[in-house]
This record gives sequence, C-alpha cells and structure tokens, in this order.
Amino acid sequence: MGNAVGSFFSGFAQVVGNNLGHPLDFLSGKSCNSVCGSTWDILCYIENFCVAHLLKLGMVATLSYFVWVEKLRLLLLELEKHVNLCL
Repeated sequence: MGNAVGSFFSGFAQVVGNNLGHPLDFLSGKSCNSVCGSTWDILCYIENFCVAHLLKLGMVATLSYFVWVEKLRLLLLELEKHVNLCL
C-alpha cells in the first residue's frame, strides 16, 4: 500500500513540476508527445493531463459522430424512397 501511495505522489509531483516548469509545452502538448505514443491512448492522456491531445480527441469524436448521423439520415431517406416506391 505504501508503494502505491508513494508512486501516486511521485507521479503527481512530476506532473506538477512539468506543468509549472514548462507551461507552454504543457498546454501545447509537447511534453505528452514523448510520453504517449499512440493517437488513441486515452488513459495516457488522462494520466499525464495532456489537454491539447484530449481536445483533439474530443473534436475527432464529435466530427465522427456528426458524419455518422448524416450517413444514417441519408440511409433513412433512401429507405423511405424505396418503401414509397413499393407502395
């Protein structure tokens, strides 16, 4: 238990030190590029508090949702045309 608490506080101290020492790198996400490898590594972004990467991921998810909704709408319109032709 002591090891987990010590590990948490050392990680927390490292994040705070990085954020106070290099605020522009922190906000732009440069400090996270060396830590988090994958584009979709959400847990790493949360753990290292990568604001820029989390915002990018949120924008991609939002755009993907809107594209999906639009494709579904077009599919339903085509289905409605097909049903009306059959009647």
